[in-house]
Amino acid sequence: MPRFHFNVYDGVRLPDAEGTDLPDWQAARLEAIRKAGEILKEETRTTSRSARTGALR
Repeated sequence: MPRFHFNVYDGVRLPDAEGTDLPDWQAARLEAIRKAGEILKEETRTTSRSARTGALR
C-alpha cells in the first residue's frame, strides 16, 4: 500500500515524517481534504490568521 505524506507550511515547514498508508491517490486526496478541514476548523478557534499551504507527496 502506498504511503502519502501530508506536509503543511505555516510560516515554517511542518513535514509529515511518518506519512499515512492509503490504497491510492483518490484516498490520499480525500484525506488531504479532511486534514485541510481540520486545520481550517482549528484556525477559526484562534485569533491569529496565517497563510497555510500544503503539499502531498
